Amino acid sequence: MTRIETSALLADRYRLVRLIAAGGMGTVWEAHDVLLDRPVALKSMAEGLAADPEFVERFRREARAAGRLTHPNLARVYDFGDDGGTPFLVMELIDGETLHDRIGREGPLPVADAALIARAIAAGLEAAHGAGIVHRDVKPANVMLDRAGGVKITDFGIAAAASNTRLTQGSGLGTATYASPEQTRGERVTAASDVYSLGVVTYEMLTGLPPFDGPSPVAIALAHAEQEPQPIRAARPEVPAGVAAVVERALAKDPRDRPESAEAFAGELSQAMGATSPRTERLAPATVPLPPAGPAPPPTMRETRPPRSPSRWPWVAVLATLALLVGAILVARAELGGGSSPPGSSPSPSSSPSVALLTIPPVAGMHQDQAVQELAAAGFPASIVMVQVEHAEPNVVIRTDPPAGTAVLPGTVVTVYVESPRHGKDKGGGNG
Repeated sequence: MTRIETSALLADRYRLVRLIAAGGMGTVWEAHDVLLDRPVALKSMAEGLAADPEFVERFRREARAAGRLTHPNLARVYDFGDDGGTPFLVMELIDGETLHDRIGREGPLPVADAALIARAIAAGLEAAHGAGIVHRDVKPANVMLDRAGGVKITDFGIAAAASNTRLTQGSGLGTATYASPEQTRGERVTAASDVYSLGVVTYEMLTGLPPFDGPSPVAIALAHAEQEPQPIRAARPEVPAGVAAVVERALAKDPRDRPESAEAFAGELSQAMGATSPRTERLAPATVPLPPAGPAPPPTMRETRPPRSPSRWPWVAVLATLALLVGAILVARAELGGGSSPPGSSPSPSSSPSVALLTIPPVAGMHQDQAVQELAAAGFPASIVMVQVEHAEPNVVIRTDPPAGTAVLPGTVVTVYVESPRHGKDKGGGNG
């Protein structure tokens, strides 16, 4: 296979510039298209998946379908290729940050911003659904907020290709946090499933936390299928009642009780906000702030709120097979008493599957590529953030968040702060 590293040239066309993120499905790079002289996001497939011809063909087929989508709220898919046995996908490079990053930094968003982002996501989903494409993995890590105020959904087709892939340790948490009840049961996934996931994302934008949390994918999946979320206004009373009602209806267990389409969800949300169509709206342009370099600052109120591990998973960590997840749910039901608990009851905490914690290895001082490999070997996907520190060497790791030595859940995303060349910019093609 082709060695994937900085400055490598794939298919005699795409020059790798810097690593953006890494995880179970592969790596995400900022690259330069030397033929068209433009920056792109390139996602290379992990060796284990690249060795599966069925997966590669499914990935190619889904990428081709996604490549036909054109909409202001969808990240464009430009190309699909293979270089020496390394399949890769080429997408639009978006200058900005993920919605996941913004929620992690700010907590609950202003209601107007949350509604605007939700309507923009809905507009993109409606365009995809009209073309017969269901995303299957709508989550904050798969929504990019660009510096000009635009909102774009990433990774159309990627989740579809991964939906039948083997479940690996820690790989399902991110998906389970935003999965619809029918997805957790292994039933047919439709546009209504994306509407539910959009409801979960909007709930998280408004409250700062997803509606369901738990120690494992199975526990979270059971909660989606059987429990009711805390009312939005109980968590944040200033959210208008009409807005809360629209979002909570999108979280209905029965798809027939949800808004009938993404467009209908956007319309109801617009009516509740007294707003205009999402097709004409943009977030106020803003510069994405860089985290401070050097020692971590003292904890803030935002940093000391309850852990949000399940929602920190990027798209590259999602390798969930619904069939195995359903099997796991059946096992969990047996452990909880043969599935005799009435709908809406809470799973017994003592019966929930335990998850062993892993310790984050020290990578400060390493080259970013070596650090990503070390973290991946230890079971942690990495998200690269470029910063500038006086007297630091370019492309060398300055620190990580969480810090080295911290015991965390398997698969927790480790943010790696790397010294940037003076001309570098934070860009991304989607994290999730």
